[in-house]
Amino acid sequence: MKTFREWLELNEAGILSKLFGGRSQGAKSVQQPQIAQSEEEKEKDRQRKAHDDAMALLVPGYKQNAQPPMAQPSSSQPQQQNKVRDFPKTGGVTLFDQLHDLVGDKIIPIQKMRSESDHSLTIESNRSKIYEAYSWLSQAKNDGRNNGLSGSEIDKAISIIEKMFKDELGAIAFPDEDVVVPYGKPDWDSKDYHINDAGISSLEEPAKVIVKGFKYGGRTIKAVVSINAFNNELPNP
Repeated sequence: MKTFREWLELNEAGILSKLFGGRSQGAKSVQQPQIAQSEEEKEKDRQRKAHDDAMALLVPGYKQNAQPPMAQPSSSQPQQQNKVRDFPKTGGVTLFDQLHDLVGDKIIPIQKMRSESDHSLTIESNRSKIYEAYSWLSQAKNDGRNNGLSGSEIDKAISIIEKMFKDELGAIAFPDEDVVVPYGKPDWDSKDYHINDAGISSLEEPAKVIVKGFKYGGRTIKAVVSINAFNNELPNP
């Protein structure tokens, strides 16, 4: 039995190449030439190559098993892309997706929008449906008719819609307070509010905010308020 060193010497002499049909020569053809190497580096490369060639002849499959891990990115990269693309939509990808996942099975306007290819609020019909949903959620928060939704779900859905209006239209929800006081602020304008009480046409006293309004681009979606709701929450004298 020859020692491994003797196998290396036979390989360098070309004897193994002749015995095994020139396979070691084929292995040489894939080696890239080294540029500006020192004599020491050349000697190390020669020994490494002689070792690999000899092992390739003696051990079936050696070349495949000896491939470094860096040879794998081309196959792993598509897997990485697929993982991102196939990421489950729990919680939604867009704000509308999040809203639909949260309350879409309870609110008809959002159900109707799901089949639309474009959910942008720059489309008037979409904007109308989303504000209709916003009004329903806000009133449900006030009167308790929540259609099976929890308080936290309603609050989160309201926040998502307000963010949709802000991100897509630059719209700001108003007022900040839960109670509006006439003439309480310098920018007060009664035209910004719709009174939701029968027989009351003028907002001359405090009112509870039922649904916030939005202001954007010189336009105003009126806030809905109720004087009666405010008075009903006052403590009895």
